[in-house]
Amino acid sequence: MRLLILGTGARANAHAIKFGKIAGVKIVGAVDVDLVRAKAFAAKYNIEHTFASLEEAITWGQFDAAANVTSDRSHYPTTLALIAAGKHVLCEKPLAENYEQGQEMATAAERAGLVAMVNFSYRDEAALQKAHDMVLSGEIGNVRHLDGSFLQSWLVYAEWKNDPKWLWRLSTKHGSNGVLGDLGIHVLDCAAFAAGSPIERVFARLKAFEKAHDNRIGEYELDANDSLAMTVELENSAMG
Repeated sequence: MRLLILGTGARANAHAIKFGKIAGVKIVGAVDVDLVRAKAFAAKYNIEHTFASLEEAITWGQFDAAANVTSDRSHYPTTLALIAAGKHVLCEKPLAENYEQGQEMATAAERAGLVAMVNFSYRDEAALQKAHDMVLSGEIGNVRHLDGSFLQSWLVYAEWKNDPKWLWRLSTKHGSNGVLGDLGIHVLDCAAFAAGSPIERVFARLKAFEKAHDNRIGEYELDANDSLAMTVELENSAMG
């Protein structure tokens, strides 16, 4: 399989390393609006071709699938473009910014007969797999209540204020959906997977605490939510 990596920011390194270990997979191209960054990434992982836009890569066309590692807001248009070009897609989470966009992406892939997946990396965790199996086997009875949290500490370290790889996560202008899109989506997926039931309803309170003067650092307006609390109800009536 010939693979294109779309987006060469920090997260793309994990994709290059993991895909590089799979027999039969060859990373043939890298795309980034910052061509200097794309070329540095390509040199690091011995990738032959680089492009400054997805349109250029699609016109070239010599790839079978793509790992979409762009910012949250870019997932929807870029994944649809890849599907329209007949390419399989592994998309980073969150798949889209709303249900309608996500459904459109899924429908497009199904109609095209292509493989389209979301990269929920915690699905491979042994504890989560075990919980899923125990629930489905009936070993622990009916699930009624769920409790989960995802805490990160990088905001307590000063380095984030000078590093775009962190700053973009706090700015909706730069394509971020905040902690809801970055971590909250993992909590929701883990809950649904462990309980063996899709989520039916979600209620969330989002907060963007002040982190700098006027919540701005250079070109970055720090308006994306950095904290959230939510309650959910699953289709099997469990809640948490």
